[in-house]
Amino acid sequence: MYSCFTCNHKKLGKWPTNDKEKSFVDEIGIIDPASPEYDIHLSRADDGTITYNTPLGKYIFENIFKFDIRPTREIWQATQLHELTDKLMALIPKLPKEEVEQFLELAKELHELNKYLFELNE
Repeated sequence: MYSCFTCNHKKLGKWPTNDKEKSFVDEIGIIDPASPEYDIHLSRADDGTITYNTPLGKYIFENIFKFDIRPTREIWQATQLHELTDKLMALIPKLPKEEVEQFLELAKELHELNKYLFELNE
């Protein structure tokens, strides 16, 4: 399974079989996030929190990626805010000056939040 260096490192030594094509046995192992089967085991709540739906999903959640202690919700929310910010930027020429100033202040705070989250190399 392809993944970033950090996530690949987390999987190191946790592959449950000697067969590189078989990534799980019963309730222990890893599911390829690009496969349709992944969504059976793990999902994202409306607030961005990653949750598990099956025993294998729980294993991945708790033992492989430790989603319960990582700021996945905050990163997802920051990404959503960033996308909304881009959409709002297109509207700036149509906004009154006061609203533009409020928007720019909010964009500045969002930038600082993203900087904080992603400088932690999460």
